[in-house]
Amino acid sequence: TIQDNNDMPNIMMKRVHATLRRFVFNQRGVAAIEFALIFPAMALMYFGMLDLTYFISVNRKVTAASSVIADLVTTNKDKVTAASVEDYFYAGYQMVRPSPETALNVDLYNFEADTTKPAGAKLRWSKFNRAAASCGDEPSAANVKDLMTKGNDLLVARVCFTYTPMFGSFMGKKLLGNTAITLTKNIYERPRLSDKLVLE
Repeated sequence: TIQDNNDMPNIMMKRVHATLRRFVFNQRGVAAIEFALIFPAMALMYFGMLDLTYFISVNRKVTAASSVIADLVTTNKDKVTAASVEDYFYAGYQMVRPSPETALNVDLYNFEADTTKPAGAKLRWSKFNRAAASCGDEPSAANVKDLMTKGNDLLVARVCFTYTPMFGSFMGKKLLGNTAITLTKNIYERPRLSDKLVLE
């Protein structure tokens, strides 16, 4: 009995050693653990690439929309009607579809030479696709005067688009806060068929 009691610690150590050995060399569940560790990083990369690709696409569409609107307005001779400008706004919206129309804002500013100031410029007219300007402050006349020639108007077409990343929507605003990004493009063009362009 005394000898058996002396062997008990050895027997217990052998059992613990055998259990630990089985645990260390057990392959079951390794794939699940690896998946649990890798999945968050893979999901972040996947949604991040989706957002990046869509962001680049929207940025190109906004540039195209501003260019198309400026081209349509400046192809009018001497004057452009408010109804035509509304049609041009709609053409710009078609450039960014299927994105929502409410995310697109267009501000048009037409400058004329200021005869009271040497090489100066002043606003002749402005037109917006919303009730008021939505893409920031009015362009500075000091910035556009260098782009004008004597007696030649200058049109500034400013398009801004509110882009909301898909990953930001997936994660939720509580985690990421305000994830909306505003893309703004300015196109400067002179009237093509006349020196001046009046809005009627």
